[in-house]
Amino acid sequence: MKKEVREGYKMTELGEIPNEWEVCRIDDLCKVNSKSLNSKTEPNLVVNYIDIESVSTGKINNIKQMIFSQAPSRARRVVKKNDVIMSTVRPYLKAFVKVKSSLNNLVCSTGFAVLEVNEGVNSEFVYQSILSNYFIEQIKNKMVGSNYPAVNSDDVKESKLILPSIQEQEKIAEILSTVDEQIENTEKLIQKNQELKKGLMQQLLTKGIGHTEFKKTELGYIPKEWKIMKLGEVCDFKQGFQIPRSEQINEEKDGYIRYLYITDFFSNNNKLFIKGSDKYYYIKSDDITIANTGNTCGKAFKGAEGILSNNMFKIFNNKEVLLNDFLWQYLNSNYYWKELNKYFNTAGQPHVGHKNMANLMIAIPESLNEQSEIALILSSIDKRIEKYENKKEKLKELKKGLMQQLLTGYIRLIWND
Repeated sequence: MKKEVREGYKMTELGEIPNEWEVCRIDDLCKVNSKSLNSKTEPNLVVNYIDIESVSTGKINNIKQMIFSQAPSRARRVVKKNDVIMSTVRPYLKAFVKVKSSLNNLVCSTGFAVLEVNEGVNSEFVYQSILSNYFIEQIKNKMVGSNYPAVNSDDVKESKLILPSIQEQEKIAEILSTVDEQIENTEKLIQKNQELKKGLMQQLLTKGIGHTEFKKTELGYIPKEWKIMKLGEVCDFKQGFQIPRSEQINEEKDGYIRYLYITDFFSNNNKLFIKGSDKYYYIKSDDITIANTGNTCGKAFKGAEGILSNNMFKIFNNKEVLLNDFLWQYLNSNYYWKELNKYFNTAGQPHVGHKNMANLMIAIPESLNEQSEIALILSSIDKRIEKYENKKEKLKELKKGLMQQLLTGYIRLIWND
């Protein structure tokens, strides 16, 4: 049955759009890869080079300055301020950016398509549009290659955008770029607080609070009242359980308990459950667990409840000597990773092991009050970072919704002339 089109809208190959809007090819709106440096370029010309690795969505993280004769052979595409560059390799990763730099002799890799936006078209609107789902789907359908799926210049030129009037382009671009700015400002706050915490950890986990006398140890100078101990002297370690897949179910029901893989500490999307039994130990949300193998090997986790899988283990700390919150901060410090890296097996899959964890050296304040105070200071920054992280995620969801509604004309913007 044919879908009914809303009044004031028309059906196009990109879906329902307002009657006054158009569907246009990229090369009707932009010049694509219009200028490139060739082999006759002056060898000593100083170029400012943007490579593929330096670009993420909306950001140029690094511009390398070099003379042309020493530049990579891919450093060819000429770029100027307000051009939009999009990676043609794995374009679904959205390594796209509108160029804000005014540097002279700016060039980018031939792994980018450079869109020089025509007069009468808003460059920010074009940038926001190529981030849209409807554009990415077009590009994905044109990709070739399995190891490095990519599109070519013609694929980019032939791809289509939905185009409103210039007034609406400007208004849509303004709204979406404002949300981008809010996301960027929130990221800066996160980074600022992460740097603050890093500095405080360096101070508090080695110098403590209010100490004036220090002693030299194998971990450096620490307060006279502190002691160096092996983690195994104050903690026990218990491995998780290997449960056959046939005994795991996808839906919660009476008598069944959440079965936790490492991924469950990041997401609740794929919950698994196993039948509860006295032979299993159960972890609570404030218990500390360690990833034993894989890419997150050695990383400390907490916040989930259930029965651990066998690629993790739980730390049982002696709370009369070492508080849980202090231990958590230590396990998230550079001192912990510096010690742990001594034991990593570089061949094959990374693996920690209980013995290695037990041999790690830790500087422990003798006073539990001091441990508590140090943990409280650091956790207060953790909470601030978490608040900003949550704000960032909400802004990203807001942007996603606005893009879907504004770039397709599902919601029209009204402004006063």
